[in-house]
Amino acid sequence: MDPDSAEKVLASELRMAQKQVQVDKITEMGNTVLVEGTLRLTFVLQKGDDGQWHMVKIRRSSDHWETPDLFFAPSNESALSRSLEHAMLTALKSTP
Repeated sequence: MDPDSAEKVLASELRMAQKQVQVDKITEMGNTVLVEGTLRLTFVLQKGDDGQWHMVKIRRSSDHWETPDLFFAPSNESALSRSLEHAMLTALKSTP
């Protein structure tokens, strides 16, 4: 697997644009690869009544915003977590 192919797979599984995924290193182990990389996300910060900045929204793609609570929620709630879980299960099912 080459970095471009890995980026395409990850972007598709995470429902992100490929330009938001950067693969830095790939380690092959038979029918499985370990991919190290970076995801690019967009954040909305807002100053609260306490005078501190707080993250209020996270954007994974041009049309999908989540609150931090939903983004970091257990896998049964967060769209990103569900996508990551689906990608892992698909990879495990395809490994003999």
